[in-house]
Amino acid sequence: MATTKSGPSASRQNLIITLALERLTGEPEQSFTNDAMRRGSELEPLARGAYEAHTGELVELASFVTDPRWANVGVSPDGLLGDDGLVEFKCPASQAKHFAALSNGAHAKEYRWQVQGQMWITGRQWCDVVSFDPRFPEAGSRNHARAAR
Repeated sequence: MATTKSGPSASRQNLIITLALERLTGEPEQSFTNDAMRRGSELEPLARGAYEAHTGELVELASFVTDPRWANVGVSPDGLLGDDGLVEFKCPASQAKHFAALSNGAHAKEYRWQVQGQMWITGRQWCDVVSFDPRFPEAGSRNHARAAR
């Protein structure tokens, strides 16, 4: 969804082309993983445990979710909550980014398109977007902002 003053961003255009080529050729592009993605994957179980301890809610792990109405559309939420909720964990490497999440919920704004897509495909009504950083003191180690339709 990223745009510049003159139109779609280069990363957006590259993703559109990659997806189109995958559909045309039937061959998936090699998946990309960077340090931030690896960090998130490694810390997600800790974030989930901290969230469950903080809220008393048990997170049901989710796999890839598709909607039969939309071919080639699916999402991978980090977890399901009850009958109508989702949870998405963010574990930023930047302490300043985590602090912004704690201060003003910036993480919910940054990931709004991802979260909206997850709610659209799953039919869930809300999503807790959680920022987690184990380097922060216990009282400030997590923050969540609820995104709703």
